[in-house]
Amino acid sequence: MSFLGRIRARQRVKSIAAGDFGYDLAALHLRLLVAMAAADDQLRAVEVEELAKFVEVVQVTPEERVRLQELLRMLVDAPPDVHELLATLIALEEGAAVAEILVNEISSIARVDDYIDHREEALLRLVCGAFGLPPRTLYTGVTRVPTADETAQLRDLVHTLVEALPPLERPA
Repeated sequence: MSFLGRIRARQRVKSIAAGDFGYDLAALHLRLLVAMAAADDQLRAVEVEELAKFVEVVQVTPEERVRLQELLRMLVDAPPDVHELLATLIALEEGAAVAEILVNEISSIARVDDYIDHREEALLRLVCGAFGLPPRTLYTGVTRVPTADETAQLRDLVHTLVEALPPLERPA
């Protein structure tokens, strides 16, 4: 990358860290937050409040804020498709600093209702993978232990995924 390119990249990271996303990145950020909040198949009031706070504080123009508010209303009614969202994240060229910010934000929204669901944990790991970041866990510092039903659901999910994969080819 050229010297000028590195300067622009640093400026972009600083503006994003300060909350200056621009509409496209803010909308992607919002879709990612809603996907995490809805990963457990329910959007709690406290989660919707946090999502609305994001829309109010992100640095966009007044017109873009109105568009984000409308997008939030639509996403609350119909959360985004995770596969499409992951494909978008994989194609995102914003860099590791932006990825870190987004991963930290979705971790926060997952914890806002004081309940960590295994599907939220799975989505966090998928997002980390999409960005090429080391896997993170939501369980760090959480004292709540998953129930036996949740543990069984996770086991069933993993078994289903493993069964769906083709058998490994062993070298001769």
